[in-house]
Parts: sequence; structure tokens; C-alpha cells
Amino acid sequence: MTTVHSPEASQIAAMLIEQGAPWTGADRELLQRLIAESAPSKISMGRLRGYLSRSAPLATSADTFMLRNARDLLCLARDAGLDIELPRCGSCSEERPLVVTGQTGVRICHRCSLAESRRTDGALMHPAIAPLLRQGAPWTNLPSARLEAILMTTVPSRSAAGRLAAYLKRSGPLAVSRDPSMPRCAREFLLACRAAGIEVALPVCARCGEERRLPRITEDGRRLCSRCVSRERRAKRAAQPRRTPSDLLRDQGKPWTEIPLTDLDAIVASVFTTAQGQGRFRNIIEKCAPLAASARNDLPQGAQKVLLAVRERGLDVALPKCASCGEERLLDHTSPDGRICATCFSRESRAKKRARERAGMHPGTAILIDQGRPWTDVPASQVEAFVVAVAPTTQGAGRLAAYLRAAPPLARSRDEEMPRAAQQLLRNAREAGLPVELPVCGHCGEERLLVQTGPDGRRLCGPCQQQLYAAPCSICNRHLPVTRRLGETQFCANCWRRDPRSRRHCTQCGRLRTTHSIIDGNPYCGVCVPKPEITCFICHKSRRLYSTRIGTGVCENCFHSATAYVRSCPDCGDKRVLAYAKGDRLVCASCAGAAPIFACSDCGRERTGRRVLCSRCDLTRRADELFSSAASGDARAALEPLSRYLLAEEQDPARLLRWMNRSTSIAILRRMLEGEIPLTHRALDALTEPPTAVQRVRALLEVAGCLSDKHDPWQSYEQWARALVEDAPAASREHLAIFTRWVVPATARVQVRRRGMTDSTLSRARERSRAALEFLQLLDSRNLTLDTATQSIFDEFALTSPRRALAVRKFIRWARDTGRIRRIALPAETKSAPSLAYSEEIYQYWISRFLNDPEIRDEARIVGLLVGLYAVPITRLAKLKEEHLTHRDGKTRLSVGSAPLILQEPVAELLHKQVEQRGAYAGGWMFPSPLFPGRHIDPSTLHRHLQQLGCETVRLRGAAMINLTATVPLGPLTELVGRSLSATGRWVNSSGGAYLSYPSLRGS
Repeated sequence: MTTVHSPEASQIAAMLIEQGAPWTGADRELLQRLIAESAPSKISMGRLRGYLSRSAPLATSADTFMLRNARDLLCLARDAGLDIELPRCGSCSEERPLVVTGQTGVRICHRCSLAESRRTDGALMHPAIAPLLRQGAPWTNLPSARLEAILMTTVPSRSAAGRLAAYLKRSGPLAVSRDPSMPRCAREFLLACRAAGIEVALPVCARCGEERRLPRITEDGRRLCSRCVSRERRAKRAAQPRRTPSDLLRDQGKPWTEIPLTDLDAIVASVFTTAQGQGRFRNIIEKCAPLAASARNDLPQGAQKVLLAVRERGLDVALPKCASCGEERLLDHTSPDGRICATCFSRESRAKKRARERAGMHPGTAILIDQGRPWTDVPASQVEAFVVAVAPTTQGAGRLAAYLRAAPPLARSRDEEMPRAAQQLLRNAREAGLPVELPVCGHCGEERLLVQTGPDGRRLCGPCQQQLYAAPCSICNRHLPVTRRLGETQFCANCWRRDPRSRRHCTQCGRLRTTHSIIDGNPYCGVCVPKPEITCFICHKSRRLYSTRIGTGVCENCFHSATAYVRSCPDCGDKRVLAYAKGDRLVCASCAGAAPIFACSDCGRERTGRRVLCSRCDLTRRADELFSSAASGDARAALEPLSRYLLAEEQDPARLLRWMNRSTSIAILRRMLEGEIPLTHRALDALTEPPTAVQRVRALLEVAGCLSDKHDPWQSYEQWARALVEDAPAASREHLAIFTRWVVPATARVQVRRRGMTDSTLSRARERSRAALEFLQLLDSRNLTLDTATQSIFDEFALTSPRRALAVRKFIRWARDTGRIRRIALPAETKSAPSLAYSEEIYQYWISRFLNDPEIRDEARIVGLLVGLYAVPITRLAKLKEEHLTHRDGKTRLSVGSAPLILQEPVAELLHKQVEQRGAYAGGWMFPSPLFPGRHIDPSTLHRHLQQLGCETVRLRGAAMINLTATVPLGPLTELVGRSLSATGRWVNSSGGAYLSYPSLRGS
């Protein structure tokens, strides 16, 4: 089966074949497949095509500044068996990916860039390099860069490098010494050299004589491998028989000697059933000798059970006494005074519980109040609220109380080891105005939430914890936490997710995705990985756990909705990403005292969604890529206003990114930058791309000021009409050309003079032209012409296409008036009375929802209320401007018809809010178009808002008209709703409004 490749891949394959060998001997299908794998997107294919057009033959160029897609293509071609030469590193001369430009101006690999970046004075970086080179061969036979790379891999830390350098200075030649006492870093270095094919001698085990790692030193100073150490230990244990706990007890004399040995073994075995337990009992016997008379209160339960079993046999042994009641009992609980029995523990627990119930205090509240100020400066109920907020469960309250009881006064301790609940309690107290001191991070010294203990024992905050585990990524060369290591290559989370080796077929869905977890040997993607059911922190519903990154468990929908937008923080009021749990609400990272986990990797600002960059930085990067493809400086200068418009601070970067990722209009802009399309309205009218994409480009260029002349919409219609005429039958092409060129525009211009240019003017003209074409095609299929067409043909056309039958009436009437049709008569047009309207019950339901339901978006509520209360048409709503809304004398007025409407709340409040929330480039429209800058929204979009709720716009407006005609006279109603007198009159007649005054007249 032949794979269909894109035209771009075919063009690149043709360019490679023109370069000669080895591409001419390769299969063209293979070349197109390799190109598609190395440049998967149209943008990357465009870059690769541009690079091939201006560079030397790719297979033999060895260009160190080669495009990354070109290098990937060369690597794939070499794997396919072609004779390809790859670019080499300018430092180590190896064929590696060249990621940066070195200090000498040549491209170097990642490993050489790390070594070069760590040199400060031009000398070799690693301190062990000089001692090794002084020892001669084999170290002097190696390139310095390769020797340094091995040292950097095996001895990366400075302390280990210093130990290795000191050992090399005082020892003999390392390559032949076989010194068993050499430090571990020297042995690891020799093992790496042996693996790299360098002739070196490794130290041997003093017992087996094999070259192994020697981790242990015996008592006589010998270095042994792990296997020999285990053998010697087993031999030593076999030579010295182990004494049982019964033997050790009998060595203590009476009363143990009065018990038969078999009975004593049975007692010990019944209490300590495992070898580990009996080993611990042996240690207790040695520490507590003599055990029978020690009576220590801290004896473990196992030793107490042995003593109780011996007491039951009538022997005299001293049992430990309870620290509370003083009786000799089994002590299985611990109190502040020592170990106590179960009876005393239950009694004390009940007493504590009764005391807490009497005082009405949470565990820990009394402890804080006993510590004095500042806890005594506020009511006890407020201190209780602090404790309950951070420790709502019994276990958490117990742990917090235990810490408060053992630690110094909490308000001034600044203890780095305090649990997270205590830290959060102090933060809540500081927010309430109490003078408390928070623990500081051991690395940055700032008062932040301490989440982990560092290698030096100091507690670290979230950002410092991430820096601790960060290292340079081998792919992007950024300093980020390492997610995966493959040999010498280490990946950050983003680079590993993009690497093909991270993707496997999910066991659940079967799709090739990044592996999230492997359970019982089965890989699962992030969507299908089994997760427990939890109560979501945001929606409070029982849902499947999706993430705990915000500090608690949330479901998938709530996590994405919380991280998708920036909102006002309820604590500080800043516009931030609210994705951090604090108490019972979501706040920003600063107010939660947490590290900003959704930070942009470029500017450091908080990002939204799943991107690595924030929307602003991502938009800047995409715009730079787009405008860097300009073929000349003139094309770039002509479209420079568009670049400034897209990157303006007032723009919504997230909306523009969605447009750049999905829209076809980006390809049109790129062709303009490359010089393929002139920057004129006529060139845009001649494009064959979808009309929406062309209109979007035209609107962008007009609002940015790139197109100076005004566009005549009839030019696009004329070009469209000429293409339509070419599809008409040859015998009728002349009739259709006259109709579309003269009749349709003339009728439309009359309507434009009466009502102005509307959105439906051109669409109605195209609809009439298409209907005429379909009617002519039907005649041609029946071998008929306009002169021979009969009434039955028109009736058949009207039955099969009722919508086209209304549009074709203009064509039939023109053909009859000009004598082209003689046998077809049009039926008279009758306007039926309006009848579509909601019942009163359903109408009141929708009005109530639009007035009171806050879950409905504001734009849909505005449309529903204006249509349902004032019967405003959707087409007129879409064209409302800011100047139509006025506020004076304490009243809000909206001009829809010739007389303004006086709006009531909440309609007025919603409209003012809509004006404030519009973008900076709304163009004065009340509802600006999200697709076409500077234009109003399409009426179908407003209609779709109500349709998604299940509300029918026609029936809602019909019910509003019925209510209005029952209370408002015909003349004022016509001025208010902006409809014609005849259209409003039909509604009055349909609703019975003309007869509402009949009973009063009859009575008079």
C-alpha cells in the first residue's frame, strides 16, 4: 500500500535528488517518509526547504550550523543505510548533536559546552587532570577533552574530585598500581576507563583475586569484595555457634536455672516467633542483666511477657510497675511519666476527653494558651479556629498537640523542624494580626512554607527544593529538575515528554502516549492510569483523583478550570493563577506560601494551562517565527504594524494563540511575508482559501493599518460570480452572467440605499445566484431551455428545494419580464401571521433563569433578557454599539429603534459589565467579534448562546411580542422594537391585541 505524503515532502525530496549522490540512489518513497519524520509540521518543512535552497549539498556539507531538522534527516538517512557525513563537534570532533556555539565561535556538543562553561581562567577544569597527565601513559595518549569527560561523569562533585587529586599526588601511577586502598572515586574512574577501552589495571580482591569493587575492609586491613565479605561472615558464624536467649538467661542463674531448658525455649518461642525478634531479645538480656531482678519500667512488651510467663510458674521474678497505679502489670502504653498499663491508659484518656469536652477545646488549644502571649491576646475561640483549620482530623490534632507539648513556645521558636500544620497555623495567625515569627528557609532565608530537608540537614522551601534537584538538561540545556536519565543523557520533564522513547502503547486505551505509570508491568498513560475516588476540593463531588499539585486532591475538570485562567486572588486581590489550596478556598502561590508550580520558563511569570511558556511569551515566540519568514525587508516592513498589533499589551494572548494554532489564515499571512500574495484587497479577493480565513486576514490588516484603501465588498462578489458562471450549462451561461452581473447587484444596491449595507446583503445576493444556477442545471439535465421550461419543472424544483424556491423567484420574475420564460407563472406571495411563541409558563421559566441564574454566562443572559423582555431581534443586538447605551438622570437607556428603551436591573448592570469587559480593540461594538477585529459579532453566535441552553430564540421573541402587543400601542411599540409598521401589525392581529379594548367599548 502506497503512503500519501504532503506536497511539501515531495518538493523537499525533489530538491535532495537534484543534489546528487547519495540521494539519487535512494527510493523516493523512503525519502519522503524520512522527511515527514524529521519535519512533522508544515512550519518545520518550510524551514527545511528554505535551508536546502540556500546551503551546500546536505550529505557532504558537514555544516556545524546546520538546521536541527536537517540534522535529524541526516541521522535517519544514515540509519537507513545511506552514506552520510554528520557535522562534528568543534571541540571533541565527535559526531554529536551540536547545541551551542563555543567561546571560539564553533558549534560544540552539550558535554563540551558544560566543560567550557565551567572553565573560568582557561585552565582545565577538573583538578585530577594535571596529576593524571604527569603520570604519563595511558593518560597522555588520550585527548584532554575525552579524559575530562570521563572524569566529569564518574567524579562530578568537587569534594570527590579533591580527594581523587590528593590521592593521585601521593600514590604511584594509577593505571598500573592495583592499590587496594585507593578511594572509591579512583576505582569508579578506572572502571569507566576500562569500559571506554583504555588499558588500566584494577585492584583485586585480597581473598578471591578477582577485579571487583572492594567496598569492605576487614579487621586485618584487607580489601574484600562484597561476595567474599559475605563468605567470611558466614564462615565466622559457622565457627562460633550462636547462643540462644535461653542459654543467656540460664547464665544469669536463678530463677532461670530452675526451669527446664526445653520449657524455657518454649516460653521464648511463644513470645518471639521470628529470628529477628529473638535477636532483639538477646540484646535486651545483655543490657538489662540480671533480667529477673531489674524491674525496669521501660522494658519492651516481649520481655514483660516472658517475665509474666515465668511468674505464672511460681518463680520469683520482679515485674515492672505501672507509672500511674504502681501495680505490676503488662505495660503497653506510654505516658509523660513513663510506661503505664492499659487500665490506666483508658482512665487517663477518658479523663482527658472529659476535660476537653468541659473546656470545649481542641487538642493543642490549651497548650497554646498556656504558652502566654500572643495567644492570650485574642479570644480562646479564635485560637481554637486556628487549630481546627490546620488539624481537622483526630490523628492530625494528636500529632500537632504532641509537637506543641515537646517544642518551645510556638510563636517565637522559628523551629525549622516544625510540621507543616504548625507552619500553616502561624501563617493564619499572622494574617489575623498576631505578632508571630515564621521559620525561614535554610537556603534563601525567606519566610516560606518549608517542605523538605536538604542534604545538609536544613529545611528548604518549595523553590529551593526544585533548585536542589535541578541539573542541566542534555537536550534544552536549561537548569531544571531531572526527570529521566538514559546513560549520559539526562532529561527535564518537558524534553522527556517530547522524546519518542517516553511514549508506549497504553494498556487501557491502546494509544501511543507518554507513559505515566507502570502497574504490574503494564504501562498506562496519564488519562487511563488507575486513580482512587476522592471528594474533589473544588466541586465537592465524588470524582476520580486527577492531581494533588494544588496541595489537595481535585478532579480533572476542576484542575483544568482552575489553571486555565488568571483571576483576582481573594486574599491579595492580584490577577494570578488561583490553583493553591488555603483553608477552604483557592488563592495564589504567594498567599498560600507555596512555590509557583505554574511558572513560565522564560519570563518567570505565572502561566496558565499546560504550556511551558506563559501566553505572552509563547505569543511573542510564535510571532517572531512567523515574521522571520519574510522574503525581503519590504514585506516585513509592510506588515510591521500587524506585528505591533498582535503583540500589544491590550491583546488577549491566549485567544491569539488559539487562533494561530488552528486558523488557516496564518498560512495566508506567511505567503504574504514570502512575497507570494500582494498586500491588496484585490489579491485577497482572488484567493481560493475558505472565506472565513480570508475575512479574518482582511480584518486584521485593516485594523492594524496595513491596508490603506477601503475594500469594496462587491469586488469579491463579482469575482465569485464569474467563477459561478463557469459552472453553468453552456446554453444558459449567457443568461446567468447577465443576471449575476447586472440584476442581482442592482437589486442589492437599492436595498443598500434604503437600509444601508448589512451582513445579509451579500449573502442574499449569493443565495439568489446559486438558486438560479441550480434551476438552470435542472433544466439542462432534462434537455430543456428557459424558453421551453414548463410550470411542472418549477413545481418540481420548489418541492425538492423549498429554500431555493424562494431565492429563485427573483430570477424567474426577471426572465418573465425580459421574455426569456413564457410558460412559468409564480404563485402570489402571502405573508402568514406569526404563530411561533412559547406558552406563558415556559416563557416565565426562561425569563426567571436569565434574571437569577449566575451560572449562565453574562453574554447569554443579556441576549435572553433583551430578546425575552423587549423583543429585540438578534441581528439588531449584534450591531449594538457603545454609543447606543446611555446613562443619565439615574436611568439607563438603550437605543434599539427610534425611541430608546429604559432598562431595569439587572439588564442595565449586565450591559455596563459587558462594556467594561470588552477587549481593547472592540471597535466600539457592544459585542465585538472574536474572529474579525474591529467588527461586530455574528448574529448566529448570539443565537447559539441561547440554543446551547435549550432556549429557542424565535419562540422566546414571539412570547415577548405577544406580551408587548397586549400592553403597548402599535405606534410606540414600532418605535421601541425598531420593526416596520406592517410587521408589528401582524403580531398585534395574531395576539388579539386589536380586540383587547372591545369589552370596554361594548360596555360604554
